[in-house]
Amino acid sequence: MSPLSKLSEILSTLPGIGPRHAERLAYFISAKNGAFINNFKKALEEVHAQGKRCTACRAVFYSTNPDIKSCLLCKSKNRENGLLIVTDTEINRNSIEKSGVTNGRYFILGNTIPMTDADASRLPISELINRIKELSKSGLQEIILAFSYTPEGEHTGEVLKKKIANVCKENKIKISNLGRGFSAGMEVEYSDTDTLKHAFKNRFHL
Repeated sequence: MSPLSKLSEILSTLPGIGPRHAERLAYFISAKNGAFINNFKKALEEVHAQGKRCTACRAVFYSTNPDIKSCLLCKSKNRENGLLIVTDTEINRNSIEKSGVTNGRYFILGNTIPMTDADASRLPISELINRIKELSKSGLQEIILAFSYTPEGEHTGEVLKKKIANVCKENKIKISNLGRGFSAGMEVEYSDTDTLKHAFKNRFHL
């Protein structure tokens, strides 16, 4: 396998990158000068070396300090402990945060469940339940399941709701879904601020 083909193959494993797109990116990178390649390599090494997973919300953040275990959002004392937003990626969390629709806490699953699968073992259920119990001591009142309005997102929300139903009932915590400000098939990361505001404002309890 040629170096270009190998690079294309690696790039094609990235989310949203198909074989043709990967090939175009590989040609683009191969045509760049040494300074670009060195900077690109350095950026990848730093992301890998400094990347950490927040012990509270599971979001990936970056720090060279080994003693720092939590991301900036979780360390903030100005967040609303009464609301927990559960979503699948940091990108979705960032989109929600930038919209300004909530000042709540977050929990990142890091994955979704395919429609053909009801197995939640790929999700950090025990960590989420522990997070719910921890926040319940600080006044947690509602959990919002903030998944994309896609079959996979809907399925993940349904499976997750069943897994956390007991702990939420025990602690009198409501479970909500985003309101249908989304059109079918819309993903959270690509939705605009107004759509997100509408979805949060018109969320419905499960």
